[in-house]
Amino acid sequence: MIKSIIIVFILINSSLFGQNLNNTEWIKINAERKDGSRIIDRLGTEERATKYYFKESTVLTSISEQYSLEQKYSITNNVLSIGDFITFKIDSISDIFLVITEMSNKGLPDDKINSFVFIKSDYLFDYLKQTQQLHIIGDSLIECDKLFSPVYKEDIANIFKSQLGYTKMNEQVSGYFIMTADGNIKNVQIETTNKLPKTEIEKTTNAIYSTSGSWILPPTPKPFLFKIDFTLNFNYTETFFAITFNFHKKEQIKYKVLTQQEVKEADNYFNDGRKFIKNSKFEKAVTEFEKCTSIDSLYLDAWYNLAFCYEEVGNKTLQCETLKKLKEMGQKEAEKLFFKTCQINETSISTVVSQADMVGHKIFTKSEIPVTYSGGDRKLNKLIKENLNTRLPLDQGAKSDTYKIIIRFIVRIDGTSYDFKPETKFGFGMEEEAIRLLKNIPTWNPAIQNGHKVNAYYRQMVIFDL
Repeated sequence: MIKSIIIVFILINSSLFGQNLNNTEWIKINAERKDGSRIIDRLGTEERATKYYFKESTVLTSISEQYSLEQKYSITNNVLSIGDFITFKIDSISDIFLVITEMSNKGLPDDKINSFVFIKSDYLFDYLKQTQQLHIIGDSLIECDKLFSPVYKEDIANIFKSQLGYTKMNEQVSGYFIMTADGNIKNVQIETTNKLPKTEIEKTTNAIYSTSGSWILPPTPKPFLFKIDFTLNFNYTETFFAITFNFHKKEQIKYKVLTQQEVKEADNYFNDGRKFIKNSKFEKAVTEFEKCTSIDSLYLDAWYNLAFCYEEVGNKTLQCETLKKLKEMGQKEAEKLFFKTCQINETSISTVVSQADMVGHKIFTKSEIPVTYSGGDRKLNKLIKENLNTRLPLDQGAKSDTYKIIIRFIVRIDGTSYDFKPETKFGFGMEEEAIRLLKNIPTWNPAIQNGHKVNAYYRQMVIFDL
């Protein structure tokens, strides 16, 4: 049954969740690096639709709208393990949202670790409608996409292989079908431009009809019909034959598709550039990194190294142009470097970072998921209790009593904090001591708005029980 969402959501802190994921379905609505940077890779990590359906001890993972992969999972100490190799830290969980971050034993920096926001399927309809991402035609038909669509329970390609069999064709069939609210196929339409023989079109149509009743439908507030576009590819060589079934209209590729040879050449240029850096031959390194980025415009490490080399050879103009390019590609570290190096002079680093965060990033006073301490409320309270200097106000003349100090500050999208300001005025050094303590807390879980990490104000109470 679908559940409605209102503007403000209540978060259950991850350290207290104890929440049973059994029989729940989660859909990825946002992906970014841990530091808030855009994920730019040739795997399509940012755009790829990911859905999980948790059972009692196993989880189904969607692959192209098909729950064809089933693995064991477990949750221990806020760590979600899927299969033998995938582990996520559970940053926060509520009845609506699940925020997880990849775990790595390689000591990777935050701009190379992925973080994901999932929404429970019960709330997906309202979420997409509020964010204007739901395509409703008329009053009763939903045009499905990678976010909102029925999911086939198994590997649908096996249906076509069994019913169409082995065929010496290299063809692509396009069309759509309508699914009813109870999961039955109502209408299959194959585009008339397809060159497939009539007998094969009939087999394809019958294969699609035979999937009726084998779908997991997204919850909706009332019965809807679902329109699902598809392409069916037949790939044949003398040694290989495959049938692939792809859902939805193929999205336009946002970047050049590289050949294996081009990938190899780009890597070679990058590695040569790194060797020149080690030998302090920065001008030669520039040449190698420029060749690398001319082949692979998404090679972020090459762009960062290129900016570094421009700085070493004294070419600040090209250094700033390179950092600006990285900033425009959504890379947070480059954004900080750009504002520090290229636009702001004679300013303290802390102020530079604050201004860099402010540019293009609204600071929210309210958010769907508020800021939380990464270790949970219990650990935060313990940390405050163990590290708060309660002798300080007594030494300055405060009377024995209970004082509730309120400090407001900003938590950035990377979990760091700044701009601490007291909202109480008890004096006797209490506000200053509370700020000192909070500044020493390393990281927070940033606020979430519309599935994205955002900068947000946060108020923390620090109690002096004198």
